[in-house]
Amino acid sequence: MSTVSWRFPEPETFNPDYYLENNADLAGFFDTATAIDHFTTHGAREGRMGSPFAHRDRFLTLAEGAGKILEIGPGHKPCFTGANVRYFDALSADELRARAARFTDESAERTPEQIHYLLKDTALAGIPETFDIVFSSHAIEHQPDLLSHINTCAGLLNPGGALMAIVPDRRFTFDRTIPASTIGDILEAFTLKRETHRIADIIDAHCLTAHNNPVEHWQHTGEMEAVIKGPGLERGYQAALDGGFADVHAWRVTCFEMAAQLASLQSLGLLGFERFHVYNTPLHSNEFCMVLY
Repeated sequence: MSTVSWRFPEPETFNPDYYLENNADLAGFFDTATAIDHFTTHGAREGRMGSPFAHRDRFLTLAEGAGKILEIGPGHKPCFTGANVRYFDALSADELRARAARFTDESAERTPEQIHYLLKDTALAGIPETFDIVFSSHAIEHQPDLLSHINTCAGLLNPGGALMAIVPDRRFTFDRTIPASTIGDILEAFTLKRETHRIADIIDAHCLTAHNNPVEHWQHTGEMEAVIKGPGLERGYQAALDGGFADVHAWRVTCFEMAAQLASLQSLGLLGFERFHVYNTPLHSNEFCMVLY
């Protein structure tokens, strides 16, 4: 029988005192009893944090005390380090260092010395270890079959463990001008057991994307026109024809859409977790945090 050596802490989903203390404009108008109503109706969409765990730095502290951790897609900037951490990525450490030097202005010194499990050698489901935490930052949206990926992560967890993920919010990234992913899209990918990106995802990623400045997106919350970029269209179409690994988003959601979709999957009995929580996207950020346990 499996024993529980560490259990994921019950995450604080909303703290009215924190909410009021960090929103001085609400002082005198709301008390703790009505703060949740304001947050649900207005605050969350305004980027007001209802819990400190909505911010990535505090969110990561939920893993304190955990045993083994698997970080999916660490790239050259892993969130977790140490002897108890394993990494799963599509690229080797040498490839990640070369990519970091080629595409960013940041140092590649944080790149892990070793990627323990390479996608080309070991599927996620084939990893022969279990973990207290499975974690990813800006990786879950790349998975061709979102639900199967989530359920595979569930199978890698020890009793009491959790899947923690940081996910881009489409409203505040280059995804803003691409149509949102729907529950039908998720169920179609799951039914087909999709292993590669849709042609549409590859093409749209090349020719329909907007800028990636989250502050500007927050300042202009109206609809943005999707303008087809000619050179991008040609590159995207050729990339789709070429096949192979595609470093594009398969899923484009807001924090609210993700929460609704997870609830729908759970209602169908398809989600491999009993509980989940999706934190709202903080003001001027382009990402939200979520945990399934």
